[in-house]
Amino acid sequence: MEHTNKGIFITTSSFTDDAVSYIEKQQQKSIKLIDGQLLSELLGAV
Repeated sequence: MEHTNKGIFITTSSFTDDAVSYIEKQQQKSIKLIDGQLLSELLGAV
């Protein structure tokens, strides 16, 4: 992820605490995590 400025990671499950913590530390980057619960909510809104 050294050369990445933006990204979206999607899972139908959930992210580990380590994954969430890692992304939170990437403050200069725009990286979003979408887990199964949020994905379900987003798809239900369509």
